[in-house]
Amino acid sequence: MRKLHIFTLLAAFMIIIGCTEEKDFKFDVNKTANVNFKAINLTVGSPDSARSAKYDGSFYEEWHDYPRQDKISIDYYRNNEWDGNEDWMGVINIDLESDNVLWSGGYNEIEFTFLPSCPEEKEAKFTMPDGQVYNVTADNPTFTWTVSKEKWTDSQLWDYDRLIATAESTYQRGGDTVTARGYIIISLRYEGSSVRYNPDNGKWYWNDWMNNPIMTLYGNIDFTVENLTVGSIDSAVSRIYTNDYFEMEGREENGYFTFDLYDIVDSNPELSHKDYPIYLYEKNALWAAGDNQLKITFKPSESEPEGTKLFLPDGKDAYLTASDSVYIWTLDKEAMIDPFTYNDRLIIRAENVHSGNNVTRVNHGFVAIDVASYIRYDSALKLWIYDEWTGQTRSKAIRRK
Repeated sequence: MRKLHIFTLLAAFMIIIGCTEEKDFKFDVNKTANVNFKAINLTVGSPDSARSAKYDGSFYEEWHDYPRQDKISIDYYRNNEWDGNEDWMGVINIDLESDNVLWSGGYNEIEFTFLPSCPEEKEAKFTMPDGQVYNVTADNPTFTWTVSKEKWTDSQLWDYDRLIATAESTYQRGGDTVTARGYIIISLRYEGSSVRYNPDNGKWYWNDWMNNPIMTLYGNIDFTVENLTVGSIDSAVSRIYTNDYFEMEGREENGYFTFDLYDIVDSNPELSHKDYPIYLYEKNALWAAGDNQLKITFKPSESEPEGTKLFLPDGKDAYLTASDSVYIWTLDKEAMIDPFTYNDRLIIRAENVHSGNNVTRVNHGFVAIDVASYIRYDSALKLWIYDEWTGQTRSKAIRRK
């Protein structure tokens, strides 16, 4: 009888439970998603771009229905220290096949743009390969980052010539917590680790930028020297020099001029040589005699934005700029006391060094002077005179520093 009573009570309890109002029980769900963003190599331009892929534990190069067919090509150069010439080395052809991969060389500027998946996704945290973090929002979604050597760490994000940029976000949607993470791959393949871009002149150079963040380029300082006493026929243009080696360059057509040469006999000039000839064989050398005036004209280029320092053979110097580009120098007895020479020629030098954008530009230029130590120009008589003018000096001479 006791057992029957227990079963009766249990049945009644079950009936009561069945008659109560049904309840919905909802549990929070954690979902994963991609952080959508795009990246474009501003240095190269379209189509060197990528769209993020969802991170699932590994970094893969992905494409959707079929591989991309985008291609880019760049010409690259080598800068020679000994002559400043920029030799064209070839073309690098780059195939872009994966949706989440873009190509880069050294010192390329990459633009990243956050693309929220829904209104609830309002911000994201980007981590660059060097560990630098950018926090962006839906209202301010864009930033730029430069591929450089200065900030690399030993993190796992450096992997087989691939740099990984990731983005993370967490937001609530429909009562669910969404944890999102996406990534793109910056590829240094196709010689990307061996070429770098110079924004100053828009050229690519063969350069070991991954070990040396500062690229040095060498060039000539463009200036001319004209012998005003003779005229424009007697002039020269500068040529680059390195390590105090001054190389001469032949003229395409030899220069030639003449003048009448006189002796001074009993204080009177007498014609000694009619149409005395002077030959000019080199592009970066001119002829000069005693008391000749030389006009030095600086011709600035983009690699010399701040002007140049001029070093004269007598040890004096001057600073020339685009607005103050001319200097007149006289070859006289004082200049020949202790002149700066190379292979028995006087040397006029110009130098400057400019740095910016991780590039150092070293510019050196020179012009040589063939000195006629036995001829001078007498401005009072307006005659060319036989005279060993370098054998005498004035009392207030200025020696070369």
